[in-house]
Amino acid sequence: MDFEGQRVAEQWLIKLLIAFAAVGFLAGYLTSNFALMAYINAAGLAITTLLVVPDWPFFRRHPLNWLPPLNPAQQQAAASAATAVAAAPTPAKAAVVKSRKQG
Repeated sequence: MDFEGQRVAEQWLIKLLIAFAAVGFLAGYLTSNFALMAYINAAGLAITTLLVVPDWPFFRRHPLNWLPPLNPAQQQAAASAATAVAAAPTPAKAAVVKSRKQG
């Protein structure tokens, strides 16, 4: 499921649950039957789950374009560059170290 599919699934979830809750409430109120309301809401939850949770093809209409995988030499270079950036002192780190030495 892509990001657009997630947005659509969330919209369907909200709209369907509200619709089934409203229909269930009205049916239960008009018939004075709490069990009927609960059954309609449970059926609505089941139907909504079947429509929204599986990764249906219409939720995958906007696929993401991923970057190509790195070869082993590029992975090693990227890992060493990330380590060097993380280990490099920053002014904030230097101030903390200096304050610890003084105190």
